[in-house]
Amino acid sequence: MSIMVIRNNMTRFFTSDTHFSHRNVIPYCNRPYKDIEEMNSEMTRIWNETVKPEDEIIFLGDLDINPKRFHRDSLHTLNGIKKLLIVGNHDLGFEHIKTRGPSQKILAERQKLMDFGWEEVCQRKIITLNNGQAVLLNHLPFLEGNEEVDLRYKDLRPKYEGLVLIHGHQHARYIKSGQQIDVGFDGKLGLYSEDEIIELINDPRDNIESRITEFYKQSKPRVLEK
Repeated sequence: MSIMVIRNNMTRFFTSDTHFSHRNVIPYCNRPYKDIEEMNSEMTRIWNETVKPEDEIIFLGDLDINPKRFHRDSLHTLNGIKKLLIVGNHDLGFEHIKTRGPSQKILAERQKLMDFGWEEVCQRKIITLNNGQAVLLNHLPFLEGNEEVDLRYKDLRPKYEGLVLIHGHQHARYIKSGQQIDVGFDGKLGLYSEDEIIELINDPRDNIESRITEFYKQSKPRVLEK
């Protein structure tokens, strides 16, 4: 597994699960948009007001609901000189079963994403933050502590091995839960800077709720299983 090294001349940002052009995500995540056109426009505006052209973006999966349409047509409209994609289950190049390595088909799909504008595409990665701390990147959260919400991809879930996990997938049912941080766009309708990630890691609280934690609690519970 490769280690990603910081570039000191840029700011790094994290987010996931924007689900561009996904109509049903608006009610599901209580997003304040009337339709997908407004949602796409507002998410693009928020992204580009946060991320400068010279900055770096680490995206933790599920950019859009169509596995290639937004990547192909609109990725270039989102700021960031360097874009790293940790593939999610709605992205091309996601391994849905545990294997000894990506198949030729998966590798071809990831190359297609890089042709669309991603500098690097992978399913998990260790990076070093600017305070010297190593963290694990994966679209999926730990299974432990999330069994009541989502039982999918059990064999693909990362396991805690001493590194804080930065992830997406659950659309910010929490911002922080133990040794994992959900950077989903829905957590605050925005992106997280690297300094914010470090602050969350160092925050003594084990659990930090998001803007929609209570909304999820009041919604009809359902366990996703595959």
